[in-house]
Order: sequence, then C-alpha cells, then structure tokens
Amino acid sequence: MNNRDEGEFPLWGIYFHVTSACNMSCSYCYSSPSFNPISDELTKEDYDRIWPDVAALKPSQVIFTGGEPLLRPDMMDIIRGLKEADKDHAISRCLNTNGTLITPDLAKKMLELVDHIRVSLDGPSAINDKYRGQGSFNTALEALDILSNVGFEPRVTITVSKINLPYVKEFVQFMLDRGIKDIKINVLRAMGRGKDYSEFILSPEEMEKVNEETLQLIAPDKQLYKEEWRTTCNVGRFIDVTPNGMVSPCHVLRQYKEFQCGNLRDMPLIEMCSNDRLMGQLANLNFTELVKEDWGLASILDPYSCMGDVYGKFCEKPVWKKIITLMQI
Repeated sequence: MNNRDEGEFPLWGIYFHVTSACNMSCSYCYSSPSFNPISDELTKEDYDRIWPDVAALKPSQVIFTGGEPLLRPDMMDIIRGLKEADKDHAISRCLNTNGTLITPDLAKKMLELVDHIRVSLDGPSAINDKYRGQGSFNTALEALDILSNVGFEPRVTITVSKINLPYVKEFVQFMLDRGIKDIKINVLRAMGRGKDYSEFILSPEEMEKVNEETLQLIAPDKQLYKEEWRTTCNVGRFIDVTPNGMVSPCHVLRQYKEFQCGNLRDMPLIEMCSNDRLMGQLANLNFTELVKEDWGLASILDPYSCMGDVYGKFCEKPVWKKIITLMQI
C-alpha cells in the first residue's frame, strides 16, 4: 500500500541530477553519464527560481547527484541557494559523489553547506576498480578520510549485485574498522549501463539476507525487525529531476514518456506536485488494489520491488493503461 497523509504531499526526497558530466565511467551506472555536460543543463539562475517551491514543499532531503555534481564550478553556489531559501533548515542537503574531486579546502567549504555526503564504493579494490575504474578505490578512501577529518560523518553507498555479493560482509566490516558507520546498500537496476548487467541483479531473498547481515554488523546489539530493512516501492514520495529540468517520479520511471511530469523551465514544481496531477495521484496509488485487478502484477508487493521495473515488464497490461488514463485526466 502506498497511501499519503490527508492533505499533505509526503515528499521524502528530491533528486537533482545537476549534470550529465562524469569523470568516471562505471560499468553499471543507471544514469549513463558522459564526460561532458549537455548543452541545456539548468543554470544557477534556474535553480534560484526553483528553490522557493522546494522550500514550500519541504521534502525531508534534497540530493544533489549526477553525473558527478562536483564537476560543476557553481555547485557550492547552487547548494547555497537552497540553504538561503530553506530558512528553517527543514530540508537535509545531501551530496552524492565518487570522491575524486574532494580536497581538504573543498571539504571545509562543504561543511557549511552540506549536511550529508555519500561516497560510492562497491567492494574491495580488485572488485571496485574493475567496475568503477582503476584507482577509484583508493581515491574514494582518501575522500572519506578527508571528509571525516573536517567533521563529516560520510556515508558509503554500495551497489550490490551477484558480482560483489560474496565480498559485501567483509567489506562492510572493513569500512566499520575505518570508522565509517553510515553504510547503505543499493540495488543494481537494469537501466542505463546496468541493462548489460541484468543477469547479476539480486533476488528479493538475496537482498533481504545482505541487508540483514549488514545491519547486524553495524548494530550488533540492536534487536532488528524485518520492517527496518525491507523496503517496497515508494513511488510518489520522491521526485527525480534531470540535468535539463525534466521531472519524473523516479529515475526508473523517467524513461517512460507517460510518467514525465514536465519541465521546471515551463511549469513550477509546486504545481507539478498538486494532488490532482501525476505525482499526487501516484502517492495515493494502492498497490494491493492494483494487484487485485491483475494478479500478474503481484511482484509489485514483494520486498525491494520497483514499480518502474514491474511497469517495464507488464506495461501492455490493460490495468496500467486504465490507471495512466485516469491519472492524466
């Protein structure tokens, strides 16, 4: 079930892909970035016009990602604009990075602007460097040390697949021994470059096991309940914004035209998020009722399910066509 509180738009996060440029070429990246930015990326002035709407919507967090966001020379100014618009600091400002551009001076500047920094690492050096680039393991470790030394408690995000699954438990312990206690397991998605790695996607049972083992390492004395690490699709709770301002419910659904909400240069974000538009309708979409109409969609109720993945497999089913038509009225 995916219901929202009455009269509220329960935004948990807005992902701003601030650039398509990246200085790495990770094998299974869902974004498929290039080494150069696209020509029509949102400018700082565009973001300054967007921030009042974001502050009004009060998502739990805004995540700056890419590509590699730190390739933008104006990245700190963009984040500062959100900070100034969000006067009560109701929104947590997060930055996803590969760590290659982190320096002590930059880390000190970010300390005043960014609440949380997430660095991607996918296992020991032999595994990580094979799929994320030679030398990326040591570079990421150096970035984590720099961030910790200036006062951050950085997060390590691990994209788990059948490739690195045998090494995850040992790698998590390695990070804990280095003082990194914020560790997040991500799911490999069959999109972008990840389409070539679909055979390595974990089953729900494998995901449950790796999450349980990771949480037990992080908090060995805590009584854990499956609800604490099991997740189901939270479509309607997040917003995905591409570098040129196209808005969709998430990075998986953005590939389908019928789930694109519009462009921030043409329509205010707060209007896109109204209850009678696509985002509001999705937040109220009841997966249980959806499955009752067509049991062929039962996998959408599984732990770690993704509506985008399910839609991609079964988009021709009549139930989807009916729902999308109703949402677009």
